[in-house]
Amino acid sequence: MIARIWRGWTKAENADAYEKLLQEVVYPGLQTIAGYRGGYILRQDKQDESEFATVNLFESLDAVKAFAGEDYETPFLSGTIIVVLAIAAIVAAFPTINRIAPCDEKSALRAA
Repeated sequence: MIARIWRGWTKAENADAYEKLLQEVVYPGLQTIAGYRGGYILRQDKQDESEFATVNLFESLDAVKAFAGEDYETPFLSGTIIVVLAIAAIVAAFPTINRIAPCDEKSALRAA
């Protein structure tokens, strides 16, 4: 399993449009890639800008490359994203070492 982590910043006034683009264009496209195993969109709003982080899980490096190309550690930005994402973007891909399964509330309470 490969986790591809992407971070980008945009002006506060563009944040809603960028989130909508992720939800309506980018993530539906990811779901068509063989070996894509799901992901997360994270958003933190500040006064003048919003930071986004995405964590996407892929079955293999080949699946990552199917989405991002051979240079998969370079941020992949379409023309639409460049217009909305005004500040910067960084990306990294990590082989997953271990997955910690979430516990249910009852297990958490017993452990406390």
